[in-house]
Amino acid sequence: MMGKESVEQRMMKLQGILGAAIAGVLMAPGAAFAQSVEQWIEAGRRLRADGDFVRAEEVLQRAVLQYPDNSRAHAHLCNVLDDLDRLNAAQQACQKAIALDSQNAWAYFLLGFVAKRQGDFDVAIANFKRFIQFEPDDAVAYSNLGQVLYETGNVTEAITNYNRAIQLNPDDPVVYNNLGIALSRQGNSSQAIATLNRAIGINPNYALAYYNRGNAYYRQSRWNAAIADYERALQIDPNFQNARDNLQNARRRAR
Repeated sequence: MMGKESVEQRMMKLQGILGAAIAGVLMAPGAAFAQSVEQWIEAGRRLRADGDFVRAEEVLQRAVLQYPDNSRAHAHLCNVLDDLDRLNAAQQACQKAIALDSQNAWAYFLLGFVAKRQGDFDVAIANFKRFIQFEPDDAVAYSNLGQVLYETGNVTEAITNYNRAIQLNPDDPVVYNNLGIALSRQGNSSQAIATLNRAIGINPNYALAYYNRGNAYYRQSRWNAAIADYERALQIDPNFQNARDNLQNARRRAR
């Protein structure tokens, strides 16, 4: 039997290798695995929350190795693989999670998000819609669905989903910004400006919203208003090259 000092030394070593999160869930000294899949998942979740994606993956890989039939473990592994930009591996982990449990709603959302990042918009749309069947009041899902619909040219449907996201969460400036872009693409510059006003009202330092509002003013030939918004976007983000280019164009038009 190991003495007290050896136990402490072992725990310190584990903390150095896997971090304090996993050290806290291991069994007695000499054990190779956590006591349950939930302990592995919680350790991986905590490491991910701390931004330690590499160790989070190591923990979750061990979770699926010990519990290969646990859908939630595969879904959490998918999540951290996405953080690490290993999108093909993330896709496979999400697909495995769904194959193990077709009722794992979160796995559909994650698979939709990974597919969105891969540019596979049809797959993203299908999985976000499937997730919404399980979670019809999730604002983030409607926002993501709106984005991929917009990318596929389904602007009207995108607007419908952005509006639903706003109904569920009226305090997200990103959704107002994206809705403003979609409205502007439809030629509704006045409504786009009003929507982008909401984004800026929530986040007065939102450079992209000023830029997009400037574009809407530009389409209305309101050069001074466009110039002011491009200048504000550049004050917030001096490296915003598109804003700089459009500012030059607006200044030439205003002469």
